[in-house]
Amino acid sequence: MAMTKELRKENARRVGRAADALRDYLKDDKDNAVRDFLSDLRHYCDAYRIDLSDEDRIAHDNYLAELDDGTCDECHGQGHVYDDDSTNCSYCQGSGMARP
Repeated sequence: MAMTKELRKENARRVGRAADALRDYLKDDKDNAVRDFLSDLRHYCDAYRIDLSDEDRIAHDNYLAELDDGTCDECHGQGHVYDDDSTNCSYCQGSGMARP
């Protein structure tokens, strides 16, 4: 599905939110800002017992959905996208939610 004007506007807003989150890191070392932020995020997740790899996998599915507005048959529009060879997203496939 093609990206709509509304979706492009929403993604531009997301870029602004990411820039806001990185603002302090960009002051110190622009070349390594994202890398430093991700390292600190890993420490944060460890401290609060958040499974970063699981969150990252779901975030990647959401990111792909935000690019083309695709949705998973099983999630019904909750931000997950189709895998290449399935009608269910990788989150639903991994969680056992997908239909056999």
